[in-house]
Amino acid sequence: MIDIDEIDNLWRDALASAATDAPPVDDPRPRVARRVQHNRRVRTFVNSSVAVVIAGALVVAIGVLVDRPDPHPAPLAGTTQTTVVAVTTVRVVDATGGSLSISFPGQPSETIPPQITVPAGPVNFVIDLDAAGHTLVLDGVPEFTAVNADASLTTPVTVTREVTLAPGRYLLHCLTPGHTEAGEEAMVIVQ
Repeated sequence: MIDIDEIDNLWRDALASAATDAPPVDDPRPRVARRVQHNRRVRTFVNSSVAVVIAGALVVAIGVLVDRPDPHPAPLAGTTQTTVVAVTTVRVVDATGGSLSISFPGQPSETIPPQITVPAGPVNFVIDLDAAGHTLVLDGVPEFTAVNADASLTTPVTVTREVTLAPGRYLLHCLTPGHTEAGEEAMVIVQ
């Protein structure tokens, strides 16, 4: 029979010989520590870079906002704010002496059809209709119509129309059949 001490000695001898025959075990803790440290450096670099980019963008945005004047400044305390809108007035003469033409007094009429350039916004048209039966319209502006419908009047009729015009080109012409084709038209250029 084998005694317990003998078994214990055999066991210890086997463990000792296994320990000497096996290659030494590499401790993974330093490798893991190096990898964790590398990952932390990368994260710190990325986070710092993002923070620098965001800070730069904020500086640029604030600089743009500070340099831009306020389009709607607050009124001073105790005052009321009123907005003044400049209205452009355009004088138009239609059918002078029975002719089929539109002219702008004070403007050179070198172009055919005559044209005038006005700023965008409210425009007040003062129209002298010298002949009866004419209906002037401004294409693209449905609320604009000027009519001299009373054939019994021998004196010119003055009609005023105020419209707000966006930038573009508008044709002012007579709706009476054949009048536009005969030259009763003018161009209004809005800038």
